[in-house]
Amino acid sequence: MEEKEPCTERTEAEDMTDPDSPDQEQPRKGFWQRINWEKEKKALAKRGRIIVWTTCGLTAAGFLGRFFVPFELASHFRMQYFWVLLAACIILFAGKRWILAGIPFACLVLNALVIIPWYISRSVPPEAAESGTCAVQLMISNVNTGNSDHKRLISSIRKKKPDVIVLTEVNSGWIDSLQEIEQDYPHKEVLPRSDNFGIAVYSRLPFVRTGIWRFGEGDIPPVLIAEIRNRNTRFELIAVHTLPPISPGYFARRNVQLEKLAEYTAGKNTPCIAAGDMNITMWSHYYRKFIQASGLHDARKGFGIRPTWPTGLPFLYIPIDHCFCSRNIQVTGFTTGPRTGSDHLPIFADLLIKTE
Repeated sequence: MEEKEPCTERTEAEDMTDPDSPDQEQPRKGFWQRINWEKEKKALAKRGRIIVWTTCGLTAAGFLGRFFVPFELASHFRMQYFWVLLAACIILFAGKRWILAGIPFACLVLNALVIIPWYISRSVPPEAAESGTCAVQLMISNVNTGNSDHKRLISSIRKKKPDVIVLTEVNSGWIDSLQEIEQDYPHKEVLPRSDNFGIAVYSRLPFVRTGIWRFGEGDIPPVLIAEIRNRNTRFELIAVHTLPPISPGYFARRNVQLEKLAEYTAGKNTPCIAAGDMNITMWSHYYRKFIQASGLHDARKGFGIRPTWPTGLPFLYIPIDHCFCSRNIQVTGFTTGPRTGSDHLPIFADLLIKTE
């Protein structure tokens, strides 16, 4: 009798899972599975090294700004260098790469040394610490000539109610819109221009005198000077917008403006304030030179960095709008305000001015 081979039946489920079945499609890899993680890790590490070593180079270059224009521009981004190097040091220390972390850590410390004092060393000039002062709140804002949202600035003014307002980059359109605040600010001196260098001062307090000056020769933007009376004291306000250092020529003329401004304020006995868009940060060699020559102190000192520009790129924020005060003025508050549609944030300084 012929013996038959046993018959084995394949179930439908087995056919579907048979890898040799011609009708069976191989499963596709997902997006994350197709990535070569080892390759990406190496590429990321390479980019990170480039960023870190570039930041170290820029940190060092910023201290040499007196010798080369690009180096001076590098001095303004100390906060950005600090955060990049802090992140790099954390990663390197976590990986126990002590030697490689040496230079980034040294540069981190250098940046910290010029940043931290702005948060902790709030000095009060001895003349201002004496009794007999009157309080004034000053608002400084670069409104941006191309900013058409005038209502936001006016709303901020009405909310904060500063005593004196310094505005830069005002044109005739801005002056027309600001008629809305003239009932509250009856004293004004305006110099509108279409080239981003218009200036205006609005005040609740009466003017003793006003004038237009130029600190420098040639095509130098003018400044407004107003002597203002507040009860039994008077002070001088200089509203300034220096040239931006976007070319060697502008760079040189900005420095001339700062030099001439320092000459004007040095040795003044009357309380004096210089305020506006200075197009410089406190880490520049020319800023330090201005402070030493002018006899003024920065209202920002002790209240933090308070960056003001550019609002469209917050990760590049730097403090270029300033309020400088003479030694007979004490600063009790300094802050930035909300956005007003400009590429600058406004700043508010609370001042105690020594009485006569």
